[in-house]
Amino acid sequence: MVLLDNDGFLFELNKLFVRSKNSGNGSVVITCKKLPAPHETRAQKKRREEAGESLTGEKAVLFRATLNKKKISTTVNGEQLEKFQGVYATMLRSNMDSLKKKEKKRRAQPRE
Repeated sequence: MVLLDNDGFLFELNKLFVRSKNSGNGSVVITCKKLPAPHETRAQKKRREEAGESLTGEKAVLFRATLNKKKISTTVNGEQLEKFQGVYATMLRSNMDSLKKKEKKRRAQPRE
């Protein structure tokens, strides 16, 4: 799995959508999950407290995308998340035009 910067991830994700649309086989699967706060050892905690620094609970989100065997991922910091999600949502809307509608099953009418 390749860990990319945010802009590189969006660029590669767009390429995955195009490849999926052109080949007709395979779907782009995207997952996102909240990353836990970074783990801190006792020694690091002691040094931080001695320096008078406070622990900032920086939130981060991991985005992953796969198409067949091609996998990409990126981590987005909390301060960049709103901007990233705006661009990400726009890209998703523009690439969801090839979705197929489900055929509705007709119910057989009961005979009297």
